[in-house]
Amino acid sequence: MNEKKKALLRKYPQLASWNFSEANNYVNYSTDHSVKVNSKFLELGFNKYMALTKSGTTEMFGTLGEVMAYIADWMTRPDYVEAYIVIYYDGTKEVFVDDRNTATESYLPITNDNGNITRKGKRVQMVAHTHQESAKPGKADNAMAAKYPGLTQGIYYDGIISWYNIAK
Repeated sequence: MNEKKKALLRKYPQLASWNFSEANNYVNYSTDHSVKVNSKFLELGFNKYMALTKSGTTEMFGTLGEVMAYIADWMTRPDYVEAYIVIYYDGTKEVFVDDRNTATESYLPITNDNGNITRKGKRVQMVAHTHQESAKPGKADNAMAAKYPGLTQGIYYDGIISWYNIAK
C-alpha cells in the first residue's frame, strides 16, 4: 500500500470499511455539494448539471406562415442560435434547435435511409436553417449537401428562405 493511501486511511478510517459503491456515493455527494469543485468545473467550461440526454427543442406547425412568424421572432432573441426548419412529406413543419447550436452553427439529426432522408421516422422533404449575416451557403452547408444529396435545403435570412440544392 502506498504512503498516500495509508495517510488517507489514518485520517479517514471509515474508508477502510466501505465497499466501492459506498465510497463512490460519498465522493459523488462530496463533489456535488462542494462550491470549490463546482466553481472549478464551471471555470473549465463544464456544467455537470446541464441535461445531457436532451437533444434539442422542437416546435411543430401546420403552415409555413406559422413557421415564418415564429422564425421572425426567433431572429430577434438576445440569446439567438441558429434554428432548423424541417418540412416533411406528410405536410407537417417543425422548427428544431439543437442544444449544440451557436449563432453561426447548427445541427440537425437526420438520416439517409437508402436515399430517403428521415427524421424521427418521418420522411423529410426539405430543410432550412437561419443565418444572421447572409443567405450564402457556407462550408457546413456544402458538407451537408454532400452527405444528403438530393435534399433541398435553404437558408432563412432577412425574412426570406432562399432554397437551393448544392448537390445538383
